[in-house]
Amino acid sequence: MDLGRLPLPFDSFVICPMRRCRDTVTQDRDTMKTKIISKKAFAAGLSAFVALSVYLSPTVQAQDSRILIIARDSAEYAGGGKYCKLDDDIVEDFIIKVDARMAFLARDDYEKILARLEFKNLLDVYSVKEPKMGCEAFEASFLRARQALSE
Repeated sequence: MDLGRLPLPFDSFVICPMRRCRDTVTQDRDTMKTKIISKKAFAAGLSAFVALSVYLSPTVQAQDSRILIIARDSAEYAGGGKYCKLDDDIVEDFIIKVDARMAFLARDDYEKILARLEFKNLLDVYSVKEPKMGCEAFEASFLRARQALSE
């Protein structure tokens, strides 16, 4: 009678008095390896799918559109105006004009909503950061941007 010890994947040993038991343990080990490889392949496939869907999504492709560039730049000016504590009426007037400009330039509701979200999110960010040029120089720049928006 052949008594053998076969290591299992969970580091314990089993004593198999017959060859049939040894074959079963080997098959189980191979099945577990196949399952692990299958899980890794599934995870890799899922990661590739997510990366591809993010890359091809309309949001990523639309980020270079003119309306989103306007939203980003305008949010930086409006946020800087709030940070530097410029007159609230002037800043709110600027925000209203930017919103109207984005609504006019949007090709559809999706692009309009996307631009508004971009503007509002960046407005919150720039409202707590000092402009790079400092508040005194920023005020003149803000007034020029506001005047250009009115034209």
